[in-house]
Amino acid sequence: MSSVELLEQAFDRIDALNPALNAVVAQDRAAATCAAAASDARYAAGTAGPLDGLPVTIKDAFEVVGFAATCGVPALADHHPEHDAPAVARLRDAGVVILGKTNVPPFSAEWQTVNELFGRTNNPWDLALTPGGSSGGAVAAVATGMSAFELGSDIAGSIRWPCHATGVFGHKSTQGLVEMRGHIPPAPWFDDEPDLVVAGPITRSAKDLALLMSVLARRPVAPFTKPVSSWRLGVLTEAPGAATARAVVDAVDVAANALANTGARVERIASPFPFTAVWHAYLSQLCRMHHASRPSRERHRWAARAGEFADDDESPAAWLSRTAGRSESELFAALEPRARWLEALAPCFAELDAILMPPAPTPALPHDPRGYDERPLIVDGEERSIFEMTAWIAPATVLHLPSTTAPVVRDAAGRPCGVQILGPLHGDAITIAIAGALEAATGGFVAPPLARELS
Repeated sequence: MSSVELLEQAFDRIDALNPALNAVVAQDRAAATCAAAASDARYAAGTAGPLDGLPVTIKDAFEVVGFAATCGVPALADHHPEHDAPAVARLRDAGVVILGKTNVPPFSAEWQTVNELFGRTNNPWDLALTPGGSSGGAVAAVATGMSAFELGSDIAGSIRWPCHATGVFGHKSTQGLVEMRGHIPPAPWFDDEPDLVVAGPITRSAKDLALLMSVLARRPVAPFTKPVSSWRLGVLTEAPGAATARAVVDAVDVAANALANTGARVERIASPFPFTAVWHAYLSQLCRMHHASRPSRERHRWAARAGEFADDDESPAAWLSRTAGRSESELFAALEPRARWLEALAPCFAELDAILMPPAPTPALPHDPRGYDERPLIVDGEERSIFEMTAWIAPATVLHLPSTTAPVVRDAAGRPCGVQILGPLHGDAITIAIAGALEAATGGFVAPPLARELS
């Protein structure tokens, strides 16, 4: 099949599936067709790159020449960058054909995907469910074959949660391994790489994760060559304040048993880091970013309410209020113990290759029009704070560790459930290899009904 033919197939899938999903929110078919023809010419000349001709979409948080980079915000509707984000440029240099952009929540700051510019994105497993956020459009496009793969970003589980919710693979890379300039947030005029936010691929296989990381990474990723029989894996499914649906815990257990059956040594562990302290350090940064993106008068209103909440109140309103009166430096101080936490974690990773844990508290959730500071999180029928969405993602984010999310099973309602594989610093190849072994043991990606019907 030629690159042009492959691109036309992608267009056909978008025409058939995107009206129901609203995942792909911008396209340039003429430019993509020219790029595909150029790819065919490179194949004919024997100069094709490692990703040549693959038709892909890019999350609308990244700057891509030829498209507006809106990040779901009306004020950026006319922001047309002059240069690709460096991570996008690496993909383009490897030969991909960029056909469009995928939907995100405003400033990529939500666990569902909806905004004023483009509306709501639906989950291909059930249109009444959200695909998650912020890479909601990305995972919906990959799960249905509208895109060969996606470039995601993650600061609050924005790769891990949507991949878990739609049954695809995703990799949250080690901090700094993939260049983040050209990503929104921060605002387009800030040419820096903020702490905690990372990029990584979203795919339908672990092998594709490894291939894409070989293109995206700034430096070579050390290979992981240990035989499965010598792997040692920890399993962590209980932690303070981290309510987790039975279906998600069961998925982690299925993953653990599958890997044990392949020869790996698997053991249940307690958290090797101070779970609550790490999680709360993360929440202080989440609130800092929230306040920084809003008018100062809103921050003052939150600060005025600080006395309304108990110290142990974990609700968004309580966290936003108690942090609103603190300075940037005071909030950053919550991360000061990070080096000590990593030092305490070193003996654990000297014994274990990786830790299996939930990627989120629950499978995919129904759409909810309320803001995240207004709606609860429902876990097995119990109302919890929506900020508990961050409990299982905080360790990898705060400690800069790599984490791969892989699909495992579907729950009784048919919703995908995955596992998060947490690795040591710079152990990106480790977590991806474990995801590959799990894929071989359990079958890996399964196309959602919407995509199977088209096939």
